[in-house]
Amino acid sequence: MVGLEQGSLPHARAMDTPGDLEEERRLCFVGMTRAEDTLLMTSAASRTIRGQPMATVESMFVRELPPGVERSDRSGFDWDIGQSDGVDEAPRARTGLRAGMRVRHPLFGLGTVEGVAPRGGSTAVRVNFASAGRKTLILEFARLQVLG
Repeated sequence: MVGLEQGSLPHARAMDTPGDLEEERRLCFVGMTRAEDTLLMTSAASRTIRGQPMATVESMFVRELPPGVERSDRSGFDWDIGQSDGVDEAPRARTGLRAGMRVRHPLFGLGTVEGVAPRGGSTAVRVNFASAGRKTLILEFARLQVLG
């Protein structure tokens, strides 16, 4: 299943009405039950909407999955986790961010930077948030406040 992002599944218009939101949840569940052996659910870190790149938020339905569900970050980036083992140092130098820094996000709250990586013409930052878990954000749109 692809496109498991807020605004896509559940659709943005369904968020205002509890009945519509439950119908979106039901549709997600139906899609999940169609998997015979393996279910792979994906979400994009950003999408181009009306010609503008926009950071996305993982679907609430993915966050509602039970704790035993296997999760994986298969972004394919070489994350700068703070070692100097040949990892491209440019994203860290350009942004000033490095692994271990504390940040605040307006939606996800407090978190710790785990890595910084180039992502096309942008820079991605992986942050482990206390209340929202690990998120990959496009730095240019993330609105992160560096705390130290």
